[in-house]
Amino acid sequence: MRVFLCLRLVAHYMKKKKEDDPHQSSLDSFSDIKLPSMPDLDKLAKADKLIKQNDKSELWIEAFYWKTLININLEQFDTAISSVNKLLKDDAISNKSKQKLYSLKSEVYYKKKDYNKLIESLKNTFKNSIDKDELRRYKYIIGQTFLSLKEKDSASTYFKDVININASKFSDIYLDTELKISLINNNDYDSNYFKKKLNQPRNYLSKGKINYYYAKNFIIKEDLVKS
Repeated sequence: MRVFLCLRLVAHYMKKKKEDDPHQSSLDSFSDIKLPSMPDLDKLAKADKLIKQNDKSELWIEAFYWKTLININLEQFDTAISSVNKLLKDDAISNKSKQKLYSLKSEVYYKKKDYNKLIESLKNTFKNSIDKDELRRYKYIIGQTFLSLKEKDSASTYFKDVININASKFSDIYLDTELKISLINNNDYDSNYFKKKLNQPRNYLSKGKINYYYAKNFIIKEDLVKS
């Protein structure tokens, strides 16, 4: 009976998750980074004009970024990667700009489902980032990607890095990371852990998510006992 209730709980949460975001990938990954909406035609025209100036200014990089996003959205992946790689060879490009450029490459590899190259690109992205929240998000995505590749040890390493980064512990990504670790190291987490999470006021809006991982933790342990 308890197993049945757990399975119903998992099914309910997965159904709700799909309703909340019908385009959610099975890999909670790069698409979680919300890219800006496409600029209007007037801005595109200005972007083209700026790119032709080729002065490598911050404004120029922004125009290049938008233009390359258009290539990616049109699935012109080779064009996007080629133009980004060419620009990355320029010594005048700042670390801040490199971060944006590698994020473009990461978007390409995510869309192509080339997860090994996605990991490599994301590593370069956070190497050029000084923002702790961005660093944590990129490392979380790498952990997610390793998890999708069934490389649990590597995933666990990056998830632990996410936890150890000195940033807010009240964000969704912090709770998500803790819950991911509870699946990887499921024997280290019992019902008391999940009950504690459920009773914390800051997790009030995340109870469905916590119950989902609570149920999965139980089911994994049941399967291990049966085997």
